[in-house]
Amino acid sequence: MWRVLLWAGLFNAEGTEVAEALCPMLSEQAYHLVLNTPEGEQLRLEQFKDNALFINIQAFWCPLCVVEMPTIQKLHVDVSKNDNIRFLMISLDENQEKARKFMEGKDFSIPYYFPVSGLPKIFQSPYIPSTFVISKERQVVYKQEISPITVLKKSVSG
Repeated sequence: MWRVLLWAGLFNAEGTEVAEALCPMLSEQAYHLVLNTPEGEQLRLEQFKDNALFINIQAFWCPLCVVEMPTIQKLHVDVSKNDNIRFLMISLDENQEKARKFMEGKDFSIPYYFPVSGLPKIFQSPYIPSTFVISKERQVVYKQEISPITVLKKSVSG
């Protein structure tokens, strides 16, 4: 994950070369995504446009999502002193009150939001959790989708 963060331009790593990849760019339309804060305030993804973004799409009823949250929390704490990255957990929970109580009970500091409308195509996935790292240049430099089938295969094989 640190290599991805270096690649996204979050840290200065002189002498570190990363091969260019054919990664999609986040469209202007994707930045029009409207989100609600837990307090009900609306904002658009475009408010974070000049930052590198770590976006995790999840739901609190999803066991795989809950399992990865402490790791994301640790990463958030480790890099939160950098002003050029923003963490956004986008909760797909229909019961937003339950999601709020869950986050308060875990004492996580990761900012989380609820989409007001559907997710832009680039963030749509048949699997959750899904994680995206977007560079300051608006390029998707990392994408991870966790399929329950993959998890089962890994747990069976060793």
